[in-house]
Amino acid sequence: MSTMQDVHRGMRVLDALGRDVGVVERVQPGDGGPVTTLGHGGLPRELARALGAARHVHPQTAARMLRHGYAEIGPPDARPGRAYVGVDQIAEVGGDVVRLTVSSEEVLRG
Repeated sequence: MSTMQDVHRGMRVLDALGRDVGVVERVQPGDGGPVTTLGHGGLPRELARALGAARHVHPQTAARMLRHGYAEIGPPDARPGRAYVGVDQIAEVGGDVVRLTVSSEEVLRG
């Protein structure tokens, strides 16, 4: 598993099947401390919006992303919307490519 230090803006993101998910627009390193997402109170606005749109996301998933870090990914084409992946969803980072352990359907979208 890679760390968020290996990921940088502009990297192409591919899902577990090699499909284009988009381009890294922002990297948020984890804070390492205890995190609460009760009511999405302390979440960054974009991530809170994504969590609100993806009602199936468990609060522990959000807490894990904040604690360990996540990347915001812009869509691969002109469609609106962002995707968010946690460090635990990254299989490997090499060159200018981030490869995920999950399919594009499993990525948190906002």
